Amino acid sequence: MSLPNMKKQKSGYYYRTRFTDSEGKKHQRYFSGFGTKKEAEAHYKKTSLEYEQGIKNETKINPGTFGEFIERWFNSSYKYSVAETTAYTN
Repeated sequence: MSLPNMKKQKSGYYYRTRFTDSEGKKHQRYFSGFGTKKEAEAHYKKTSLEYEQGIKNETKINPGTFGEFIERWFNSSYKYSVAETTAYTN
């Protein structure tokens, strides 16, 4: 996989990535809120590696509880797409 084009916006950097899952279905994902281009590239490399190793597909294999799903979602996507104060607001 090559790095997607990292773009700058007012709130920081973002990128879009496209992939095809094991069932042949095409997907597009948008990740934003990175302070620097290097942070966005590091996130892309980490999530790409996890996807290739099957970590992203674990919900299809073992969905677990709703709470476990939300925790995985928060740690893998949400906290990178909003400000830290928003992510950790009670």
